[in-house]
Amino acid sequence: MEEHALAGYYHWLEKIGPDKKLLKSALAMLLRHEAESPDPLDQGKAQYLVLLNSQPDLHAGKVRALETFAYQAPWEKERQERIFRAICQANLRQAQQPLWKIVSTSDFKEKHIDQDTQTAMLLGLPPEDGPGSNVSAKKWGELMKQTWLRYGPGIFLHGIKRDLQSVRAAQTVTALALYQADNGKPPAKLADLLPAYLKALPIDPYTGKPFDYRISKGEEINGFFPSGGDVNRRLTPGQAVVWSAGSLYKFPVPFWKK
Repeated sequence: MEEHALAGYYHWLEKIGPDKKLLKSALAMLLRHEAESPDPLDQGKAQYLVLLNSQPDLHAGKVRALETFAYQAPWEKERQERIFRAICQANLRQAQQPLWKIVSTSDFKEKHIDQDTQTAMLLGLPPEDGPGSNVSAKKWGELMKQTWLRYGPGIFLHGIKRDLQSVRAAQTVTALALYQADNGKPPAKLADLLPAYLKALPIDPYTGKPFDYRISKGEEINGFFPSGGDVNRRLTPGQAVVWSAGSLYKFPVPFWKK
């Protein structure tokens, strides 16, 4: 819901023009939305309880049906639940770290790492110490595939990381649009937004730093755009653009014709 709402929000921004009252209201709403968002740790705990009380799919295909049958044996059930608990513990450990310290799929670019190893690393396995720390990431990935849960509780923190980036980028873009509405042009640097438009610069959860920012000379850029997917987009000379060094997303600031 949040992803679709923000995609629509960018279309709305482009259409409203330099309406200062609406821009101020939108910025306040985006800041309030983040402040009221639930703690990721709570989401991980809730997901753990849901899956702990779930059962295998009895109507799955032949291979899954065989796994379901094996799950009825007490020793196999115990083995699978131990794997499941290890995955959940890894997720909860991750939820207590700053999001930019969590491994992302972008960290595997141009690296020849097999899928099992990647999946385990994205989930925070193996742990740095304690039980399971002597098991390789590849082996953890193979163990996960042996359970009826497959990939266990899922990589929920990576969705939170992406969504938080979208919200904070929208805050930054809206503050830039408001500055532009007041001054007739975008600021030379993001720090110019302080303190009149933002009390602090939003931190990109992929880098742990404020977003990257520049004013375009009218070039064409490629990337993922919240309002249009993976496309090439021509910027207008003088148009501001926000982006993240840690992801492929670009966030152009609306450029309203005078």
